[in-house]
Amino acid sequence: MAITNGQMEAALNYLAESEQEWSELRASKDLESKRLEITLASGIIDSNSSTQAGKKVDALDSKDYKETVEQYQQLLEAFYLVDAKRKRAEITIDTWRTLEASRRRGTIT
Repeated sequence: MAITNGQMEAALNYLAESEQEWSELRASKDLESKRLEITLASGIIDSNSSTQAGKKVDALDSKDYKETVEQYQQLLEAFYLVDAKRKRAEITIDTWRTLEASRRRGTIT
């Protein structure tokens, strides 16, 4: 597989352009995880059930919890997509470096 200079430059540009989005999604991922825990705890507190198991079932079945789970899932999907693209860009750059080093040594043409 040949990787052109243009592909390598595009990968470098993507890493530079996506670092802000990646860091924001990463931070949001951690915060949203805590929000999910808080929503569950609030649902348990607000439940009218007389048992702990019933309170947890009520909390897990609540509209707020389900909405929070959905938002968390969407955030995770966005984060993992950007993360995967960044990793692919890193692999492209590393492969280009390896191929260029081999060309300089005359191992490949």
